[in-house]
Amino acid sequence: MFSGDLSTLEEFMRSAHLATLAACAWLVISADMTASKSTFRNLSDNDFKRLHHNHKALAWGLALFWLSGAYLIWNATAFDPAQFSPKLMAKIIVVTILTVNAVVIGRYALPFMERNQSMTFGEFNFEVRWRLALCSGISTASWISAFCLGAIKPLRTASPEVLFEFLGPIYAACCALATFFAIISVSRKPQPDPVTT
Repeated sequence: MFSGDLSTLEEFMRSAHLATLAACAWLVISADMTASKSTFRNLSDNDFKRLHHNHKALAWGLALFWLSGAYLIWNATAFDPAQFSPKLMAKIIVVTILTVNAVVIGRYALPFMERNQSMTFGEFNFEVRWRLALCSGISTASWISAFCLGAIKPLRTASPEVLFEFLGPIYAACCALATFFAIISVSRKPQPDPVTT
């Protein structure tokens, strides 16, 4: 009976883990679509309200993702590092990158854009555009990597080298695209100095 209860709990936590991943990815896509409007026009107060709402929901989603993931790790390994597979380590690294990137966006990128609401993305200097675009690129690469690690069966038993060869190009491509976007999105208008404090 007890074993059956644990099995049911594991299935519930696994389902919650996957559902949270999907919900967080949807929130990120929604936020990116809203933020991308700044390429062509100034973001409105409603746009920033939506961005703040999405970011708060994402923070809760990531917390649930970590909690459900921690239970699944404990259930499979009892937190014994010797039992951690390369795939599990890769997932932990990817979710850590996601979490750190979300903190950077919430504490620095979003407040910076809000302080400079009168400017479009293209009116920022290249360094600012590159940093903002890189946050989006890292986020995109991490969500793609998280889905691949969960959905592609051969990766479950892949070696660290194979995982690096698979995930590395995803991050490289997304960061390269972010850099390219930062280069080509320069505005033809005179660029005022952004507000940094």
